[in-house]
Amino acid sequence: MGAIICLILGSGFFIFGENQKIGSVFLLLFIIPTTIIFHLFPFHQKAVFMNLALIGGLIITAIREPK
Repeated sequence: MGAIICLILGSGFFIFGENQKIGSVFLLLFIIPTTIIFHLFPFHQKAVFMNLALIGGLIITAIREPK
């Protein structure tokens, strides 16, 4: 249930909200544990690297200053 809430709120804030930092934090709260639980053991190389790229983009969005 918590994962669904993180995805809905994160996507809503990230796409439609004025404050994308909140959305990126919600999405990070979902994707980091998901990557660890489902893709590291057993190691799925393609999925891990795709999720790492997403995590990097979300971190950049979370720490950047608004213009």
